[in-house]
Amino acid sequence: MSWVLEEMKARHWKEVLSTADDPDIARAFTFIANLNRVNWQYLLSSGRGRAALCIGEGMGTTAHALSGNYATVVATEQVLARVDFMRRRFEQDEIENVRIVRAKFPDLPFAKGSFDLVVFNGVLEWLPSGQPSEPPAEVQRASLRKAFRLLKPGGHVYVGIENRWCYEYFFGAKDPHIGVPWVTILPRWIANWRTRRVTGRRYDTYLYGRRGYVRLLRRAGFTEAQAFVAKESYNNPETIVPLTGGPSEYFFRSIDVKPQRAHRRLAQAIASRLGLLGEMQYAFVVIGTKP
Repeated sequence: MSWVLEEMKARHWKEVLSTADDPDIARAFTFIANLNRVNWQYLLSSGRGRAALCIGEGMGTTAHALSGNYATVVATEQVLARVDFMRRRFEQDEIENVRIVRAKFPDLPFAKGSFDLVVFNGVLEWLPSGQPSEPPAEVQRASLRKAFRLLKPGGHVYVGIENRWCYEYFFGAKDPHIGVPWVTILPRWIANWRTRRVTGRRYDTYLYGRRGYVRLLRRAGFTEAQAFVAKESYNNPETIVPLTGGPSEYFFRSIDVKPQRAHRRLAQAIASRLGLLGEMQYAFVVIGTKP
């Protein structure tokens, strides 16, 4: 990041990232520049004249994409280097309606009812790591309640996150946050024991299934909560699909790419027969509405 920020003094951020000799920086460019990852915003009403808040914004992609639709976007980020990157990114791209605030959630300097949209993109699962003395599930519930208070009536919360019950985890795929297999689908106390044995710290990057996320939002006060499948991921949603109904069935039967390995095709066939195929995809887009 120090090298990137120094280079950005003389060159545009896209040029710096896309031409870097470091392959990690070059790969990050595709991720950081992909504004299509925020296409879920078109599931909501127009942001014209409205205000959005991005929690843990990182490198500014979500705020950048929302800035063309919302009158005001506030991007909060704790890491100073990322704040500096966003400041230079928005200056170079002449984006004037994004405010950057260095702050750690939930300690934010905003009054109740300040926003029409609050965004947790790949953030909700990480929040318990910042409060190691608190139960992870309670940290997540409290975070959504905080978002509820920050929203105006009729406002929305967005959560982009992985699915605890993705079928790949049943074949030994590693947890996407700590790199340990099986912990995602194990009972929490066993997952915690296994994580401590492997990594030396507790398991707190809690994921849920579709019903779990809807339940979290409703307990936080959101009377209406919807979950969609994000293919291939919430960070690269080439398609956003309802979990059930005709469009969902048509997509999974006619459009979705089938796994090459026979045992995975069998697992998908069984899940489809049971009506669970949407419930076992990799990631969700979850939207709650404040009454």
